[in-house]
Amino acid sequence: MMTKRVNNKLSFHALKRGQQRGIRQEVMHFIMKEADRSAYVKGGCEALFITKRRRDYLVKNRTIEPSFAETLAKIVVIASGSNVLTAYHQNSRRIRS
Repeated sequence: MMTKRVNNKLSFHALKRGQQRGIRQEVMHFIMKEADRSAYVKGGCEALFITKRRRDYLVKNRTIEPSFAETLAKIVVIASGSNVLTAYHQNSRRIRS
């Protein structure tokens, strides 16, 4: 499992794009904290997301609601260290869980 990232900061770009794309800040923070998969992208950044196995585990342990797990299934966060640069819906890119 990946290292949990705490004390995350959202860039102005992440806030703006999140609002445009309907991605709440709490979702971005949760993915940063609980992501179990990552892929390196340009500029030394990482694309972070939560796999189906991890989402199922979180629901089973009552950490999150099933509806929140469905929301997490579709979101990818691009980060550099503990800074969130942007987020997008997974079906708009190639990264899959």
